[in-house]
Amino acid sequence: KYINPQREVSEDAYKIHGYTDKFLENKRRVRQLYDDNFFRMWEFYLASCSSAFKFKDLIVYQIQLVKDFKAIPSNRRDYIYS
Repeated sequence: KYINPQREVSEDAYKIHGYTDKFLENKRRVRQLYDDNFFRMWEFYLASCSSAFKFKDLIVYQIQLVKDFKAIPSNRRDYIYS
C-alpha cells in the first residue's frame, strides 16, 4: 500500500504502518475519547514517522512566530494546546 516492496525497508517502517492502520480503523472510537486536535496530531505524527522510516530521512523544524519582536520568546509548549 504505502511501502514499496522492491526497496529495503526497516522493520520499524512496517510496525509504524501497522500502528497507523489500526489508529485509522479506530478513528470514531479515538474521537469519542479525545478531541479532534488530538486525533489530527497523532495522525500527522504517525504519518511522519512512517515516512521517516520509509525514506530513512526526517528533518523537524519548529518555527515560532511572534507579533511583538521585543517580547521574550516563550519556550513553553502550553500555548500550543490552548
